[in-house]
Amino acid sequence: MSKKLYSAFIKLNFKNRNPNWDLLGLENLDEVSNLPSVQWKVMHLKNMDILKHTKALNKLMTVLYPIY
Repeated sequence: MSKKLYSAFIKLNFKNRNPNWDLLGLENLDEVSNLPSVQWKVMHLKNMDILKHTKALNKLMTVLYPIY
């Protein structure tokens, strides 16, 4: 998988409200996942209205994967 495609995949994984921290390949995953800015983003994604979230996710997919 190319670096650009991998980066896009990670962004989508996070934006889809269910981040798979192992995809980052970092040793300090607990520290990263508990950073205040990361927790803030996760909290706001989980609280986002389902329709608004779906539109935002689709928009991100269109930007990251313009071919599809």
